[in-house]
Amino acid sequence: MFVTFENDVTKKFENNETKLVSLLKGNKTFSKVKLSNKEVTDLVEELIKERREENASLFKQKAKALIDSKIQFEKFVKQKEKEFQEAITEKLKEFNKEMEDTFSLVEDIEELRKTYEETLQK
Repeated sequence: MFVTFENDVTKKFENNETKLVSLLKGNKTFSKVKLSNKEVTDLVEELIKERREENASLFKQKAKALIDSKIQFEKFVKQKEKEFQEAITEKLKEFNKEMEDTFSLVEDIEELRKTYEETLQK
């Protein structure tokens, strides 16, 4: 018996089990079923075939999802690269403007010097 302690429920179960065995004409009704080696081999082959089919189906589902994910990933990367390039271009424009403003100051200083020279030479 699988129960190691005894109580009213256990006793009732054991009594009912005894009645069931008696009702069904003893343990002979439930004798062990024997399978031939071929039957066992066939069953194992069938299980292997079922598992292969299940795994093939699961693989196809996962491969399809993986391909879809890769496509989405590539779209995401392309979009982010475009946004990054646009951000760099915008910063380059800003930096170019700063450099041009600085160069303009240098040119203004040079022009101012020339103007002073011309004015003072007359």
